[in-house]
Amino acid sequence: MIKIKYPISVDLKNIRLNKKEIAKVKTCISFDDLKIDKTIESTLFTREYLEIPILNGGSKRICFCLMNPSKADTECSDKTVNIVINFVNEKRKEEAFEDIGTIVIVNLFPFYETVSSFLGAIINYFGEDQDKDLEVMLEKNQQVILERLSSSDWIVLGWGDCPDNFKKVIYDSEIKEVLKEASKMKNVYIFEDENNKGITIKKQPRHPNRLQLNSLKLVEVEISEVEIQNKSRRPEKSYEIEVKKEI
Repeated sequence: MIKIKYPISVDLKNIRLNKKEIAKVKTCISFDDLKIDKTIESTLFTREYLEIPILNGGSKRICFCLMNPSKADTECSDKTVNIVINFVNEKRKEEAFEDIGTIVIVNLFPFYETVSSFLGAIINYFGEDQDKDLEVMLEKNQQVILERLSSSDWIVLGWGDCPDNFKKVIYDSEIKEVLKEASKMKNVYIFEDENNKGITIKKQPRHPNRLQLNSLKLVEVEISEVEIQNKSRRPEKSYEIEVKKEI
């Protein structure tokens, strides 16, 4: 497998993250034609944050809140992380953003998984027999997200719609906590390009992987508290993203 390298603008020696091994999972696959079963063992990892310093950068921090980690660590990058880095490098040519020195990436869910439709299987693994483990991991991840958001000068939301085969109640719960905190902050943005508005039909901020890098831009947003009816038809607080202006 070919590893994706970080762009040359990155200070590789000072990348910070907290990658952890959390479980070894055995999966049995049946090959009916051969009449054999094969057991595959895989290791599950988490990463709650990734901090990428820019060579010759300034003192300010820009934080991106995405869906979940793919591959990036201290040894290699991945497609999404490089899109974010290259985008920031372009924004730093503008006076308003020239003082960025650190890119911070956090995720709604800390589990490494490249295929988003497989993320639900990881959640199910910890949720079915190890409910407390899932709850603890998500609470710890939320704490890290809120710490990174509050210590950043700009915030960009970009987790996209709920993946296939995923429990939407868990997805909605994590988003609600992030939006609650982000609603107290200034300089909150989402991505869009020339063909796609920043908010999806399902009212979520678009993921940068789904957009064209050559026309990628930021749109400033406000996050307001709204009242919705839950499944029991009772009023419940929620949060809504509203576009302010493009930059």
